[in-house]
Amino acid sequence: YLQALAKLRREPLLMDSRYEVRALSGEVLYASHQKDGQALVGIFSMQGKPVLVRTDLPDGVYENKIDGKPAEVCHGLMSCTGEPVVVLRT
Repeated sequence: YLQALAKLRREPLLMDSRYEVRALSGEVLYASHQKDGQALVGIFSMQGKPVLVRTDLPDGVYENKIDGKPAEVCHGLMSCTGEPVVVLRT
């Protein structure tokens, strides 16, 4: 887990991008770094509960940069099992 976070800290998009954090209903934080069509998006359930979160990411399967597991966006919704999800759209 800590190695994945250390690797994320070196992501170039974090160095020079527009950063936004939103508190959503159900104790969920939605964070994003965006620049030139790229986005690094994080979904964090503050209570560790599964949630569906509306996102502007295109539908598809992304790699969760925290644990390497797939994270799917379907009809504009991303599911979160309660564990942090961080995905990169290039």
